[in-house]
Amino acid sequence: MSIDVRVNQQIGNYKLTRLLGKGGYAEVYLGTHLFLNKEAAIKILLMALTPADRQAFLREAEMMAHFHHPHIVRVIEAGDMGGTLYLVMEYAPNGSLLERHPPGSRLGLETILPYVYQIADALDYAHKERRIHRDIKPGNLLIGAKGEVLLSDFGVAVVQSTVTNPQQPVAGTVAYMAPEQIEGRAQTASDQYSLAVVVYEWLMGEWPFQGSIAELISHHLYMPPPPLRDKRPDLPLAVERVIHKAMSKTPQARFSSVGEFAQALDQAVTLRPVAKPKVTRQFPRVTPFILSAEEAGLPPEPPTPVVAPPTAPGATLVTYTSHTKPVTALVWSPDGERVASGSWDNTVQVWNARTGERFYLYEEHRVGVTALSWSPNGRYLVSGDRDGIIHLWDPVTGKIYFKYPGHNAAITALSWSPGGKKVASASDDQVVDIWSPGEQRRIMSYRGHRAVLETLLWSSDSRRLTSVGRDASIQIWDIHSGGNIVFSRNHNAPRRSVSWSPNGKYRAAGTMEGRVLVSEAASKKVLLAYSEHQGAVIVVAWSPKGTRIASGGEDRRVRVWRPPDGK
Repeated sequence: MSIDVRVNQQIGNYKLTRLLGKGGYAEVYLGTHLFLNKEAAIKILLMALTPADRQAFLREAEMMAHFHHPHIVRVIEAGDMGGTLYLVMEYAPNGSLLERHPPGSRLGLETILPYVYQIADALDYAHKERRIHRDIKPGNLLIGAKGEVLLSDFGVAVVQSTVTNPQQPVAGTVAYMAPEQIEGRAQTASDQYSLAVVVYEWLMGEWPFQGSIAELISHHLYMPPPPLRDKRPDLPLAVERVIHKAMSKTPQARFSSVGEFAQALDQAVTLRPVAKPKVTRQFPRVTPFILSAEEAGLPPEPPTPVVAPPTAPGATLVTYTSHTKPVTALVWSPDGERVASGSWDNTVQVWNARTGERFYLYEEHRVGVTALSWSPNGRYLVSGDRDGIIHLWDPVTGKIYFKYPGHNAAITALSWSPGGKKVASASDDQVVDIWSPGEQRRIMSYRGHRAVLETLLWSSDSRRLTSVGRDASIQIWDIHSGGNIVFSRNHNAPRRSVSWSPNGKYRAAGTMEGRVLVSEAASKKVLLAYSEHQGAVIVVAWSPKGTRIASGGEDRRVRVWRPPDGK
């Protein structure tokens, strides 16, 4: 069937509006849902499959629909329509890394590392679910609406691995294929090998092996990759060794996981003899809405940094460096003497806000920590993680009092009521739960949002809650009835990377460029651009008295510093 005929056709509940791309085994169209007016990517398979293969494809699609990870393209539905197999997926509007960096492009390590961390995290998640991708290459690495990397084509890659089509051009896939996968014995380490080939290509501007399909297969099976430093002497020897290890001919000789490969590459970069700024590292499970420099009002060229005296606005008072992965959550103790910081390293660390001395290391979360809130009396912390589990614990002793299991996706926000008797929790499932720590039960669930929630704010009488979604919707509702009192939209609504001073006069906004902009709330005039971070600022928190700001992000640091109105 020709391309023109498919446009305007209906597949499932979607109308095909335009062709996005075509390969040897599938066509991908942009489609619009007939009733919800929501766009999605529709992949239509062109391969001739046996009935058994068709069932395998639909089973794989069903499995993929249960994947929930910020760096894996979400599968919405699949079906067989008149003999045409199709897959409906989340639409990634910004193309692929192949389009962003065309063949022949050479990338710096500071560009490559953020990609590797995101891809590695997605693959480790899939591998824990006992799934192998089998087709890691730049064309299958898409770019999401917020600039995040999204791994696509899991289901189709599995079908490809079991279906033989002599007419299919496979040179682009073979160029990244692990030796054992060529021999029909793909395993999780095969994805690591393929990712290492991608990194090699990004560094060198070419594949490690060249030639016909037969020559590529022979080289992958028997030839070591050419040394990178022969053409890139500027690269650290440690980086070359890490890539060669990940491309070992036997899976057992590679790193134990793709995440370990990413960490080893990161560590190799930090050994560079020439001092460089810290690079962006792994994105958090709950991808925060971070402002661009333009959105935040940052001038194109930042002023020349000036070392400020300790009492001057913008002066750094404490730098906390004990996290090993990006900092994704921050909260001050009610008295302003301690800070609790949560990280993608699965820990919450409680430390002295004036000296940086650590008081307690909480290691009970199995996955990255995504939200924190301190009880008004200072005796309890609640911490949420990417699996949707919330821990209630003592920040002095680490004693766990309760684990709240009411959510089924990553926790995005936590907030104690002013009286300390209730906790509000929001999740990637777009639900807000109100629950009682003392009674260890859920009071009610609110489902009025249609986007990920960023912020929860209680009324002073603890009877109403204001919830802010990533779609800039602000909803004020009764916590007992769930009745919606106010609904509005405001693109200046508070987000994870934005914090207001306690008196409401100032706004501190983290940016992707590693700065925190402090502005007047009324006039929006920028008073200070704090620029000590390397990489995106993910979380910002104003101290209870408004005299200090804590900010953290991808550089794995938390910095406490003076705002313009600091004393």
